[in-house]
Amino acid sequence: VALYEVLKRRDAHIERLTGEITKLKAFISKRKQTYKRKRKDESAPTRALSAYNIFVQDRFSQLAKENEQALKSADSDAQLKRVPPASLVASTGNQWKELPPEEKALYEERAREDRKR
Repeated sequence: VALYEVLKRRDAHIERLTGEITKLKAFISKRKQTYKRKRKDESAPTRALSAYNIFVQDRFSQLAKENEQALKSADSDAQLKRVPPASLVASTGNQWKELPPEEKALYEERAREDRKR
């Protein structure tokens, strides 16, 4: 009789565990679903650029022209002289800080025009 009770408890325990396992498997399969990134609406208006953003765009286009020859060159020394992007970002930020107010005013005017659109 005691052995029968032990087996009955084990069967109940196994039944409970299999139920939990099926619940966990269902949860895991839901978590594995791939999430698609929301695409921005192409017709939505873009945010206005700040004076600093306009300065960075100008500076980077200028630097891209300067570094274009180094990229196209077969000379490995020219490629090594190319400035790494991380230092370009830092130097551009410092240049913005040191920019005279007259030149900053030009970029701020362009930013004001950009806000109007």
